[in-house]
Amino acid sequence: SATPPPAAQPPRPRVPLPAFLFGLLGVAGSAAAAFAWGQRPAAGIGRAHHERLSRAVGGALWAVTTGWIAYLLYSLGWLPGATELQAAGMSWAAGIISLIGGLLSLTWSGRQQRRPERHQ
Repeated sequence: SATPPPAAQPPRPRVPLPAFLFGLLGVAGSAAAAFAWGQRPAAGIGRAHHERLSRAVGGALWAVTTGWIAYLLYSLGWLPGATELQAAGMSWAAGIISLIGGLLSLTWSGRQQRRPERHQ
C-alpha cells in the first residue's frame, strides 16, 4: 500500500510576533532616552531652544535607526547567540538587543555635542 505524502506545513517564522513587539519597545525606549539626552540643559548651554530640539530629534532618529539595525541583525541570526535565544523562546531578548543597539547611537551623538564649533 502506498503511504500518502506528509501534509506540507507552513514555515514557522524565525522571530515570533512577541519578539517583534519587544523589539519595538526597545527601539522606542532608546529613542526616548536619546531625545531626553539631547534636551538636557547641559546639551544646550548658550544655545537656542530650537537648536536643542533639533539635536534631540536628530539623536532620537539615529537611535531608531541603530535600534532597528540591531533588531534586524538579531532576527536574521547574524548576532552571536541570537539563534540560541530564538530557539529557547526568549522573545524579550529582542527588546534588550534593540534597546542596546539604539543606545549605542548616543556614543556618536555625545561626541558630536562635545566637539567645539568653529566660527569663520
